Amino acid sequence: MRRTELSGHIYDYVKSKNLYKVDPSRESGYDRKVILPDVNLRTLFSLSDDKTLDFSSINANLAVIYRRMKELAEGEATTTKTVVDTPAPTTVAKVVAPVKNAKGKAATSSS
Repeated sequence: MRRTELSGHIYDYVKSKNLYKVDPSRESGYDRKVILPDVNLRTLFSLSDDKTLDFSSINANLAVIYRRMKELAEGEATTTKTVVDTPAPTTVAKVVAPVKNAKGKAATSSS
C-alpha cells in the first residue's frame, strides 16, 4: 500500500473515532490539527501514553514505519538467501565407541 493511501485511511480512522484534541476556543470545539492517538495508533506509531500526533507529522511517522519494514524485508531476504546458498556439509563425523575395561564397563580416566 502506498504511503498516501495509508495516510488517507489514518485520517478517516481519526475522523470516525473523533480522536481530535478538545479546544473550546474553536467553533467546532476541537483542534483538528492535533490527534489524540488511541491504542491502535499508539501501537502503529510506537508512541508512549503522553505523546500526541499532528496531521503534519503523520507522513514523517509513516516514513519511519516504511523504512523499518523495508529493512526487515531486506533482512529476511538476506537470511533466506544465505540459507539456500549455503552448501551442505560433505564430511561426516567419525563416531568412536567408548573403550571398555576388563570387566566390560566403560573406562574412565583417573587423574
